[in-house]
Amino acid sequence: MDNSSNQQVDSELRKRAEEKLREQQVEMGELSSEDVGHLVHELQVHQIQLEMQNEELRRVQLELQTTRDRFSDLYDFAPVGYLTTDSEDLILEANHTVAEMLGSEKNDLLSQQFSKFVFPGNQDTYYFHRRKLVESGEAQRCEVRLVKADGSSFYAQLEGCATRRNADGQIIQGRMAVLDITERKRAARDLRESEERWRSLTETSPDHIFTLDEELNIQFVNRASPGLTVDELIDTPLYMYVAEEKQLEIKEILETVLRSGKPAIYETEYKTPDGNTIYYESRVAPRMLAGESSGLTVSARDISEHKLAKEALRQYAAELEERNEELDAYAHTVAHDLKGPLSIAFGYARSLAEDFRTMDEGTIREGLQTIDEYTSKMNSIINELLLLASIRKEEVPVVPLDMKRIVDEVQQQMAPLIEQYQAEIVVPDTWPVVVGYAPWIEEVWINYISNALKYGGQPPRIELGSSKEEGGAARFWVRDNGQGVTAEEQSILFKVFGHLDQVRVKGHGLGLSIVRRIVEKLGGQVGVENVVGEGSVFSFTLPLDL
Repeated sequence: MDNSSNQQVDSELRKRAEEKLREQQVEMGELSSEDVGHLVHELQVHQIQLEMQNEELRRVQLELQTTRDRFSDLYDFAPVGYLTTDSEDLILEANHTVAEMLGSEKNDLLSQQFSKFVFPGNQDTYYFHRRKLVESGEAQRCEVRLVKADGSSFYAQLEGCATRRNADGQIIQGRMAVLDITERKRAARDLRESEERWRSLTETSPDHIFTLDEELNIQFVNRASPGLTVDELIDTPLYMYVAEEKQLEIKEILETVLRSGKPAIYETEYKTPDGNTIYYESRVAPRMLAGESSGLTVSARDISEHKLAKEALRQYAAELEERNEELDAYAHTVAHDLKGPLSIAFGYARSLAEDFRTMDEGTIREGLQTIDEYTSKMNSIINELLLLASIRKEEVPVVPLDMKRIVDEVQQQMAPLIEQYQAEIVVPDTWPVVVGYAPWIEEVWINYISNALKYGGQPPRIELGSSKEEGGAARFWVRDNGQGVTAEEQSILFKVFGHLDQVRVKGHGLGLSIVRRIVEKLGGQVGVENVVGEGSVFSFTLPLDL
């Protein structure tokens, strides 16, 4: 308040005081000098009091004006828009902030309906907001889209309350706070879209996706492993679901990623309640929120099929390598075993072709018999080779076997050879019932009995027998009375084309290799036991018909 204003106020007050004094005029003549002196003193004191009061009043007025100016600045430039409306929604007051939000001057806003600035699509929302405020008399809040003077728009949060009521209690004036929430809306939309993308990713992903807190506890998982539920997994450590002996190792990997911030890859095994094993390849990386680490994200992919395929490939490679070794041995063995009979047969054939006119009938017949004998040997080698190939490739029906009938037929086939060696063969009356493929089992018996005849005693005594073994199998065996085989000989008997000719003579090396192939293909095992100088026991097992 300036000096001219103060002087004007003082002049006005003096004029009013003089008028008051005239109304209360007192006859001075009636007063004694002592009364007049006392009155003058009182007037002087009163004057000083009035001057002091007047000075205090000026100070209070100044402070009040300063406060009003400060409030006006705070109101006008508050970070939130403020405006006052009447019962018809006309704007009575508005601060600078809301004017700036709406792209207008403050004075241009006055006497305009606020609803004019509400986006057409949000008019209903604003209408019900005002209606609820009027009906309830309580502060209300809503979110609408507001349109600026230039036609652009922004999202705002409106908070309204009643400030004045008439004698009937009806609201005649209200105040509204306007907050620009465009950025908040955009952030919420971006977050929602991000969550939708994340949800879509996790729901359609074939992997198990986990988020872990800094204690490595599961906070989210898109799907549970077999035998578990999502609820069971939440707030439990991820590493507890791997094999017990691997838990500490996996925990250390997760903690290292948490500390270093560097991603890692590891493999784990999970045992399902039904006893199956699932193999997972897990990728773990820090989980970042607002630029700061907030636990871990783990993606676990089921690689069981890959593991099985890899193992099958490894087995196939091993089998292929073994077959290649067999082929190398086959090339050497067959070439060696065929060369002798072929050379002899070829020699006799050439001799007959060149000299048959000068040969007598007996010599010719002997030559033809020799050719027949050695071509029969070559044919036997070829047949065994074909049998070996069929064992590798063919899938045969496995059925219960009548072992007595099979052994009887084998003895009939081998009768000439048995007679040649004057062998004694002891056969039991009964046999256990096993499953297998009869034509192949005949070949097993033929090979075992042939070896017993060739390498048995003089004359051979051969005993056939069987016994039931643990694990649902039966063991069949052929015992001879030969000199037995050494440990060194046993180590090569069932190997690729191994045979006793490497120590002694006879045979072409395919027999026992075929036996092993047959028995293993049918789910059994071969074996040999012996006491040197007392004989050998060659055996094979087959599954019982349970």
